[in-house]
Amino acid sequence: MKTSESYLPEGSYMVQPAVRQAFSTLGALRQAQEEGRILEAVAQRCTAAHDLLFDLGIAQGILPRVSCALGVAEGDTREIAILSRVGKPTCFVVTDIDEHGPAHGVAVAHHRSAEGAGPAARFPPSG
Repeated sequence: MKTSESYLPEGSYMVQPAVRQAFSTLGALRQAQEEGRILEAVAQRCTAAHDLLFDLGIAQGILPRVSCALGVAEGDTREIAILSRVGKPTCFVVTDIDEHGPAHGVAVAHHRSAEGAGPAARFPPSG
């Protein structure tokens, strides 16, 4: 189990070579998933349902509303906590990759899941 000293602040992960390499191919993203590696990308926009959208180059991402901030599912956190993530680095871990069917995608979770508390998101492959 990682200690809290192992977690960097958001904005610190994108410059790491292992994070950049994870976005080079779907195979590299799968390896990051297997390792439970914390990844990071800038939230591009927010949907009407308040899901965050990302462009990883190799994949288009959706971080579901309930995964965006602690307390959203319980109603303890205001929607502005999600909306304010747009244009900012957001951490996550890959939890599932599905390239087939109408719901093809790569599932990820906010970085708090890596610490043991948070649900998932999807990243459909682009192209």
